[in-house]
Amino acid sequence: MSFRPVWHVLSRRGRWSRAAMLPVVAAGMVVVGEAVPAGAAGPGQVTLASHVAASPTTTGSGSSFVASTSADGAFVAFSSTASDLVAGQSDPNGGDDVFLLSRATGTVTLVSHAAGASTTPGNSVSGFPSVSAEGAYVRFQSLATDLVPG
Repeated sequence: MSFRPVWHVLSRRGRWSRAAMLPVVAAGMVVVGEAVPAGAAGPGQVTLASHVAASPTTTGSGSSFVASTSADGAFVAFSSTASDLVAGQSDPNGGDDVFLLSRATGTVTLVSHAAGASTTPGNSVSGFPSVSAEGAYVRFQSLATDLVPG
């Protein structure tokens, strides 16, 4: 599966928009940076989205791609081949899976999980996530056949 990074930028009015937050795919990881208004002191906050469950500053074991951010920047959805982003995660498909970072809690959740198994990815790859404006929904593409019961 081939992925292309999605860039978001904080608009001048302080609102997030697809056209103009900055999930950045750099060296196989997803980081989220906040723009700093002109004349403001200090750098904006940068968060590693694709971090291991045990450490918010340690990059996961695999590459991460394609990031999408909720309108207020509170949630970041991304795809990754990492198998250590969620505590207790097992990864039988060995491919790309979809995750969601809550920036408020720093928690990464496996979105493309097998039905009834919140730490086990589906039986095939998933990618191209897009998070809704309020962060309540994540849309993605998948070849997995076990994401929903039956």
